[in-house]
This record gives sequence, C-alpha cells and structure tokens, in this order.
Amino acid sequence: MNKFLSTLISKHFCLNSAIVKLVTEFVLALIHLRDVNLTVIALAICGESQVSSGYRKLQRFFAKAEICSKSLAKLLISIAKLEDKKWILIIDRTNWK
Repeated sequence: MNKFLSTLISKHFCLNSAIVKLVTEFVLALIHLRDVNLTVIALAICGESQVSSGYRKLQRFFAKAEICSKSLAKLLISIAKLEDKKWILIIDRTNWK
C-alpha cells in the first residue's frame, strides 16, 4: 500500500521524495489510527526519531503546504478507481458560524 500510495501522490503532485514519504505516512496513519491529533500521528510515523521532531515536521508541512484542490480531486478519483465510470458527487457543506 505504501508504494502504491506514494506513486499516486507523486503522479498528482509535484513534491520531493521526502514530502511524498511524509504525506504517505500521514495518510496511512490517519487510516490506521482513526485520529487527526498530530501528536498521536507523530507517534505513529516518527520511527526512531523523537516524537516532538515528528510533530514539528507535520506542523511545518501544514503551515507551508499549498494543496491544489484539482490535483487532490484527481488523486481521490484515481484511488477510488472512478476515472472511467459515471459518478455523482455530493458535497455536504457545514457552516460553523
């Protein structure tokens, strides 16, 4: 799954290999842990490094990352294998104000 997801991310976004690895590990941790807390995710992806440095790495990524919504949509369609199929997109917009 790691290689497949890394390949798809690389295909849809212009990112260096270190960022592709981080995003891949982040997505897999989200799926596995079912938690969006960066501290919990940093615990899962930091390996032998300190959790605080993994947490800081995630913070820096989200502070600087600009994700193209069109590329993200193409990635999700590719993952769901919907390229050649008819589909209906339903968006639920929540307004917290």
